[in-house]
Amino acid sequence: MNSRRRGIFLMGHGTKSQRGKDQFMELISLANQRFPIAVSGGFIELAEPEMNLAMDTFLEAEDLDELVVVPVVLFPAGHMKDDGPVLVARAKGSSRNKSLKVTYSSFLGTLPEVVTAISERIVEAYGHTEASEDRAVLLVGRGSTDPDGNAELYKASRLVTEQLQLDPLSVQSAFVSLAAPSVPDALESLYKMGYREVVVQPYFLFHGLLIDRMFDQAYAWSKTHEPSPKLTLGQEIGPGKLLLDAISYRVDQALGEITLSSCDLCMYRSPTMRGNSSSI
Repeated sequence: MNSRRRGIFLMGHGTKSQRGKDQFMELISLANQRFPIAVSGGFIELAEPEMNLAMDTFLEAEDLDELVVVPVVLFPAGHMKDDGPVLVARAKGSSRNKSLKVTYSSFLGTLPEVVTAISERIVEAYGHTEASEDRAVLLVGRGSTDPDGNAELYKASRLVTEQLQLDPLSVQSAFVSLAAPSVPDALESLYKMGYREVVVQPYFLFHGLLIDRMFDQAYAWSKTHEPSPKLTLGQEIGPGKLLLDAISYRVDQALGEITLSSCDLCMYRSPTMRGNSSSI
């Protein structure tokens, strides 16, 4: 990554959860330690620093020639498609360097680093790596009215299935709100197929109230069944090396410093997508 007067701005969704806010701010701190260029960030909504004000402050402090705005989101829905371009336009208009080049990267989606992080959370939730025929995974996203965003969760579910070499029927998808199937409906389907142990795994980067709601929905459903299924709750991805690796890849893409393949997930790009020996 060329360090000449370049900067990175991380655009986070925002949450009322203090834990989620702290995770995003930790990510910015880790990114500043890792990358040889200035990094800042802000939230789209629900938390401070608000992204527009944070962008103004960043550009006032840093005399940049080039800026990459990275939407630190998993799904290509409204915030990524609407709010991001508005922020990019603001950056171009508010910079003291009128020749500032601003590039908007793609969302993180199902990059191999993201899928690997989710797979690791699933293995951690099980607590061991032995396979079991009555054990399943429910991958849960936030849900959207945008079908493009919802489809990304199904893509992630298939990639987790391939990476961990699981029975395809044992890995299902659900949404907390705005889209079907709901968490209870997906759990009911797994129960009818005979699965009595389920890892309820949030497909989220940071903690938020929707994760709490997801788990409440799952537990409420479990109390209506006898024998009661065993539900294990997975953790969100959180800040760390894999998330930084994904951001680095998107930044390099945006700056044109890597040769683009036909997809983010080709086995030629990442051996992790070729499938490991059975991990669960």
